[in-house]
Amino acid sequence: MRVLGIDPGLNATGYGLIEIRNGSQARLLEAGLIRTGQKEPLSRRLGVIAEEIRSLVARDRPDWVAVEDLYCYYTTPKPAILLGL
Repeated sequence: MRVLGIDPGLNATGYGLIEIRNGSQARLLEAGLIRTGQKEPLSRRLGVIAEEIRSLVARDRPDWVAVEDLYCYYTTPKPAILLGL
C-alpha cells in the first residue's frame, strides 16, 4: 500500500510518499517540497500547488492520501484563511 502525506502551506507544501508492506514495514519512497513565489498572486500559487499534487498522484498512484490538519497561531490567522478559500 502506498500513502502520500501532504503538509499544506502557501510558501512550501511538503509531501512524502511511503510504501507499507506486510502491514507494518514502512519505507520512504520520496519526499519533497512544492515551492511557490511569495510575490505571485494567490490564484497562481494555489494553481501551482494543485498541479504539482495532481502530478504526484498521477505518477505515483497512492492508495491513500493524508493531509495534515491546517492550524495557525491566533496572531497570524491570515495564512489559514487564505488556504481555506
